[in-house]
Amino acid sequence: MAAEQSVGDLNPKEVLKDLVTKASPFWGAERVTAIRFLETHPTAQTDPDVSILALQGLCYKEAWGSGLAFDGDGMILGPIKRLLQATDRLAEPDRNRQLLSRLEGEFHELRDLASYRQFQSGIRQVVPFNPEVPGDPSNEEAGVLVDESKHFYLFMKLLEDTYGISVTPLSLKNAQPSADLQLQDVRTQAKRKHKAVGGAASHFTEGGGSAIFHGMQQFRTGTDYQRQWARVGNSIYREEVRHLTHGAHEVAEQIHTQDELSPIAEVVGDISWHRVLMRNQIFGNPLTILELREIKNGNWEAFIPSPLRQEVFDD
Repeated sequence: MAAEQSVGDLNPKEVLKDLVTKASPFWGAERVTAIRFLETHPTAQTDPDVSILALQGLCYKEAWGSGLAFDGDGMILGPIKRLLQATDRLAEPDRNRQLLSRLEGEFHELRDLASYRQFQSGIRQVVPFNPEVPGDPSNEEAGVLVDESKHFYLFMKLLEDTYGISVTPLSLKNAQPSADLQLQDVRTQAKRKHKAVGGAASHFTEGGGSAIFHGMQQFRTGTDYQRQWARVGNSIYREEVRHLTHGAHEVAEQIHTQDELSPIAEVVGDISWHRVLMRNQIFGNPLTILELREIKNGNWEAFIPSPLRQEVFDD
């Protein structure tokens, strides 16, 4: 028989409602940064310096973003290193250790379709996995590797195809936007202060509710340049929603009372606010100072991806 819920305890759905309600205005603001950027940049020749900086910033975020780790290794190299540390728990540890060491080197030089395909093939050789099914942490790490390296490749390709600028993760290592550095510090402080649940709160906010990718999708019938962005957004959106749902459950399962929830809700709000500042910087500051003041206070139209809205708010 399941344990009886004590007075004052919260169930995971109640926790999720509170955290999603806290984060969703900030997600709405992130979505607007992408929409306004594309509205004001209908072609690649419209203020190209802003578009180039946006694409380089997005490439940086996919390669080195701090949403899932706090060790400076980012969203791709971090999982590789964690899998390397866990090879003794995998089948054929010697073979997997060799493959992962090779992937560690290949990551830094991801630069074109051939290197991307080779990298993805190597991941799939290391750990057979189905990212739709939760379970072994190794499967989760491999799923992150596949998704995030794909996202990096899509933005990298758009940058190169449009402007002839080639980047690799290595070339971007020291190109962190200043607002992203502030975001990283906020996440790190949350992890130090709140331990595992602080880390889970950071995971929940990773990707910003998939909001910018939803915003990019709105330009499917725009100019040729806008449609290129829309195709990238469409390719990434569903995967980011999956990450969001996983992160939401991860944090909700660790919170059981209002006393536990309140400080974590504040953490989610603080991280989400700094995410807005990061996206606003990357997209050329489309939000005004007055709008940012409203957003900081949570006074903005919320955005919640439909799958999460249905799960959390539909009875």
